[in-house]
Amino acid sequence: MHGRSGNCRAGRWRQRLLVASVIIWAVFCGSRGNADEVWRLDLEGVFGIPVILEDGSLVVHAGNLIVGIDARGVQQWQIQDPSVTSFWSQIAAGDGGLYATNTLSEDAGAHHSVSRYSADRTLQWRTVLTPPGGQPGSGFVSGPALRGGVFYIEVWADSTVVALGPDGRVLWRRNVGGVPGSATVSRAGVIYVPTSRGDVVAISSDGELRWRSEPMAGRVSSPVLGLGDDLFVKTRDPDALVSLGTEGQVRWRYGTERAGLMEPVVDPQGNVTFVEWFPPDFFTTYIFDAFLTTLFR
Repeated sequence: MHGRSGNCRAGRWRQRLLVASVIIWAVFCGSRGNADEVWRLDLEGVFGIPVILEDGSLVVHAGNLIVGIDARGVQQWQIQDPSVTSFWSQIAAGDGGLYATNTLSEDAGAHHSVSRYSADRTLQWRTVLTPPGGQPGSGFVSGPALRGGVFYIEVWADSTVVALGPDGRVLWRRNVGGVPGSATVSRAGVIYVPTSRGDVVAISSDGELRWRSEPMAGRVSSPVLGLGDDLFVKTRDPDALVSLGTEGQVRWRYGTERAGLMEPVVDPQGNVTFVEWFPPDFFTTYIFDAFLTTLFR
């Protein structure tokens, strides 16, 4: 599939959410592939990627607020925690609550932390993530992951992944040898973490290192899970799509020097969809199976 940037292409994605620095807006892809604005909501402050809940509503952080928005674009509620100066990365929703990474105010020690809010938006617990012996504010964190009541977060300052139990207690802390990116957790509880070394680290649910892949590039995206033990990542410098095996070995690599690649998406059949971008504004959509057989272009 070929097209110009800005086209939505009917049948591929029916609804899309776009985020700017101060505006959220929804886009509907019409029958002719054109993008039509459905609603727009102005919020103060820079915010992250919205979380879409099962009822179609959204949760997003904006500055020091967490905001709930219904499917019509109407703000329904907000959390303004007086101990928080700002929220970081994406909000995680699950187990009947919301998990948010944040920076605490000077009065609260200026530490980075994780907070859990109940369904009625009451603070249940807060865990400080500043590394042991570290200075306040030195524990900047990456995106969260949630599986089976355990919350996983990456702390940049000491290159660790931290697992928090349902009560916010630290279960374990594992150094991954490089600044960690956003982790992905498999159904079996294995945590896959990209690092600044250009590799991916697999950690078991009890915090033990299972394997480390070979270095692939300067930057690696958050891993995407396929069927079974299939794992896919997008590398930068150069751009490439890489399939990793059960022990972290590279099974195949796809990429060209003349184009950039968007992060992949895996469908329920295990097929991999990604977009190849040719500057300034031409793109091609590919669908591969797990063995790099082209199913669609």
